[in-house]
Amino acid sequence: MRCDRRISILAAALLLTACGSSDGAPLDGGAPLRFERDPEAVALMKNDPCWRREKGAWHSSVGHCREMSPSKRMTGVFVLTFEERSFFPNKTAIPDANDPLRFTHEIELDYDAVGKYAPASAASENGDAFLLTFIGRRTRDPYSVDCQGLPQYTTVVDRLISARYIGPMGPFDVERLKALPTTVSVRHDGRLGELEAEAVKRCSGRRSASSN
Repeated sequence: MRCDRRISILAAALLLTACGSSDGAPLDGGAPLRFERDPEAVALMKNDPCWRREKGAWHSSVGHCREMSPSKRMTGVFVLTFEERSFFPNKTAIPDANDPLRFTHEIELDYDAVGKYAPASAASENGDAFLLTFIGRRTRDPYSVDCQGLPQYTTVVDRLISARYIGPMGPFDVERLKALPTTVSVRHDGRLGELEAEAVKRCSGRRSASSN
């Protein structure tokens, strides 16, 4: 289910933020380097293609393990909450808290750097929105499609140009999310079509349950 996937994404984002460090900048953008000494954690990172050694530390990025689109200048809204790091490409205003595109696009960047450019504290009850301009790359292909047919991407920030706090987010209605109908279908060829077919199969049980 889309909601289950979002919970997993948020948990992963929290873990990365908690374990990361801003003591060193990565060679290719994204999240800060992680200085890890725990042998068990290091063993796991060595076997994960998304992790690699940089500057005597470890760096995790989707750019290490997936094909990426060419780097270019981008603008969009970054939503930061205690459990969320969402990105709305090409948006310039605060998104609707229940926008269907919310949680469909992840972003890798140094969150402390955003705070430097936007000194307003990101501590609103429902999260905060920042307008970003940066040089970055997006995953070439989506890594999944949700039950509404929306593809899931990740953008890596190579170089942050500017960040501006634009205001607090409104309240998020999780029940509204759970009630979204299953509308995915196979509409494309190639990799996207394959992911749509996987989503149709994965979401068919949700469609049946909602119709009962």
